[in-house]
Amino acid sequence: MFNELMFILGLAHNLLLICIFYLAGIKNKNLLKKFGLAYLIIVIPLCLTNLVLSFTESKEYLTSLFLVIVLVYLCFEVTLDWVLKKDFRKDWRLLTPYLMLYFFANYALVIIVWKSNLTFGAILLTLYITQLILNAFSHENIRKKFFKLK
Repeated sequence: MFNELMFILGLAHNLLLICIFYLAGIKNKNLLKKFGLAYLIIVIPLCLTNLVLSFTESKEYLTSLFLVIVLVYLCFEVTLDWVLKKDFRKDWRLLTPYLMLYFFANYALVIIVWKSNLTFGAILLTLYITQLILNAFSHENIRKKFFKLK
């Protein structure tokens, strides 16, 4: 049950972030807010459920630690984006730990699934790479450099 729910968590996380980065790229703020809220409403309970299952099914302590890091990333996101409504992406002192948590949370979600099922892990890795590409292209300065737009 844990492995299947971890795959569902990874799918939800990646697919919703792909949608969010796409919407950010096309600057659709109304849908972006809705998908951002949907992301939190879906991913946080899934992550908490998997954390509880990791304890009840006596998974390795690293699995639980990885899930805690994913939750810390989600809490960081909720606190800065939704509670404080702070534009933290322009302040390197907040952006640096956020990015570290973002990359590690993504790594954790891929690696936990990869360890138990290579096919599901490869699917999540492919989605994560897609997510990274859309994330990069959601930033206007990267689009301009890549396409050499003026």
